[in-house]
Amino acid sequence: MRLYMAKLDEYGVIERGHIADMVLLDENPLDDIRNAEKVSAVVLRGRYFSRADLDIVRARAELNADRTLGGLKATDTKAPNTNAAQ
Repeated sequence: MRLYMAKLDEYGVIERGHIADMVLLDENPLDDIRNAEKVSAVVLRGRYFSRADLDIVRARAELNADRTLGGLKATDTKAPNTNAAQ
């Protein structure tokens, strides 16, 4: 509780000089929880990311993941059968 009270001057409001990470949704998740997936924009550490920005970040992450895995599919990652050589 003490930490929360000490940070009231930085958190809790959307205002210049305050920390306000947030997700902006296209529709109300209280109407349908699936609406939580309908992200319109994100504000993170004071930087605004539009839907287009988020799509670019996702595409880059997927590309990097593919490169890291060498393009392997989930079925290609099974351990080899060690009994086959015997």
